Amino acid sequence: MPPVPALENSTVLITGATDGLGRRVAHDLAARGATVLVHGRSRERGEDTVRSIAEETGNERVSLVLADLGSLAQVSDLAERAAGRRRGGLSVRSAPAA
Repeated sequence: MPPVPALENSTVLITGATDGLGRRVAHDLAARGATVLVHGRSRERGEDTVRSIAEETGNERVSLVLADLGSLAQVSDLAERAAGRRRGGLSVRSAPAA
């Protein structure tokens, strides 16, 4: 198996990242050096997730982006905010679209 590349020059947006698979993917990518945008709907859960991932991985480039994916206006706003923070190229979708 080829070595797993470092991701210091990549920014990833993980939807549904406050729980389950999304949280695990966000954690693993942060551990590999990526800048991670943690998506969630709840500020409290999102802030807890960001704090936990940053502490566990030592990566301070983890931040929260709030949006309800059931709202087209919020999805559009989320896309604009994420595009403004983009470095490198990698995308992961972990939560089903509404």
